Amino acid sequence: MLPYWFHAFPITLSWRLSQQHNFYQPESNVKLPSSFNHRQPPTTAIQVTNKTGRKLQQLIVMAILLSDPFPPPLQVEMKTFLDPMGLFVIQIPKQFFALRRSSQGDLPDAKGQGRRGSSIFTAGDLAKAEVIAVERFPIQGLLEENGIMVGEGAGGGLTTFGDIGKPSAVANLLNQHRERSRPGQSMAVLVPDSWTLSPNGKELEFMVKAEIDVQKPDLLLEQYGISRLFRVTVAKASLESNDGNVTAVFCSALEQDYQGPDGEALRAAAKSFRALDQSTVAAKT
Repeated sequence: MLPYWFHAFPITLSWRLSQQHNFYQPESNVKLPSSFNHRQPPTTAIQVTNKTGRKLQQLIVMAILLSDPFPPPLQVEMKTFLDPMGLFVIQIPKQFFALRRSSQGDLPDAKGQGRRGSSIFTAGDLAKAEVIAVERFPIQGLLEENGIMVGEGAGGGLTTFGDIGKPSAVANLLNQHRERSRPGQSMAVLVPDSWTLSPNGKELEFMVKAEIDVQKPDLLLEQYGISRLFRVTVAKASLESNDGNVTAVFCSALEQDYQGPDGEALRAAAKSFRALDQSTVAAKT
């Protein structure tokens, strides 16, 4: 049975290419189905005239939609989370739950260690296994746990990631710090050349990828068309707090979800993340 909109489809239909805007536009007020995307041109431009029967018209339109199905990209609505303790601000998908740790036992201590590692905030969608986590820990502790001994309070003098080391090396240190708080899980590795350093040297973005152990790869291949599962994490670490601490966000999802609109939302969340300056707060107190 043909969709209802076929019967309202006009007899004359044509597309023309707009060189200025680089997308196809109807030349007349053509009522197109909601799933049709003007920004993706059909493979052929056609004209159906009054001499053409309605049946042929419907068949041609159906052929276009089947050969060029261009559904509009899904837009994930975001919401802003401002940390009630004034440590960071971030935009997260609106449907995500948000949990700011507040009890003393859940929060990391002065060394960035706690019952839940260095985590101070978690958001996510449990149904899709998508997670956004914010962690906070001292630079000095990050270095010392990797055998780099620094003097007491020396971490406060490391104000940029360039002061700590090469961006790729620092990204590996940050990834290893997080992996230590998650024993028993697959080790994530830094995606080569995925890091970017901000012009002021205070923000470092990078990506890591971990393979998930699959018990029945044959069943996974039969049901989903893949035999291996990967978790992709986009991360952003910041020294903008100016108090000797690293504040970092890790946004992760399964690779097949990350490649779609959900991945765009997670990358937007990481981009929006800002650690708030604590040096002025400390001075006032």
